[in-house]
Amino acid sequence: MALKNYVHDLSNLKSGNLSDLTLNFGNKSWQIHKALACCHSEWFRKAVTIGFEETDSGVVTLQDDDEFDDAIDCMVSYFYEADYNAYKYSTSESLLHAQVAVIADKYDCVPLYNLARTSFAKTITAVERDDWAVIAAFIYDHTTREVPAHMELRGLVVDAVVGRHSALKSTLGIESIEEFLRLRADLAIDLLLAPMKPESALQP
Repeated sequence: MALKNYVHDLSNLKSGNLSDLTLNFGNKSWQIHKALACCHSEWFRKAVTIGFEETDSGVVTLQDDDEFDDAIDCMVSYFYEADYNAYKYSTSESLLHAQVAVIADKYDCVPLYNLARTSFAKTITAVERDDWAVIAAFIYDHTTREVPAHMELRGLVVDAVVGRHSALKSTLGIESIEEFLRLRADLAIDLLLAPMKPESALQP
């Protein structure tokens, strides 16, 4: 109860009281607190403490794609609440968790990445084939083989269909799947090389 009350009290700062850092993204702006951002994110700590432009200006402007709009808001929520509410956004739940995981990894916010990754693992296994294709495209278009966290997310995407034989068969039956996979050779290779698992073995 004490921890719950502490988080609740901390979330009151989200209104901008005593804020000392402006975070800009697209046409949105948040008044946040350096101490909290730096506690959660090594990227923010470096940006505001070791002589970057943000150190003197007190303004951080993120240059991510527009599709990360909700994910950035989730990151800000996490700074204050140690959580985020996926149901308040128009982005589908599983896709949002994927976006948050990518953003959290980019900005070196490990606890948020772990939270989003766990949530993504739970939801990706239940999505329909068309939704899976959207999510798979997002993951493979925004990740690489060189980053361990990216490979983990890619693995979850592949396992979601390889671990459900009926889902894999249905997915491969999508009329546009050939061109979809040609554009994402890494995904095609990962699907081809993934070991077939019993559906009962697929656990988040």
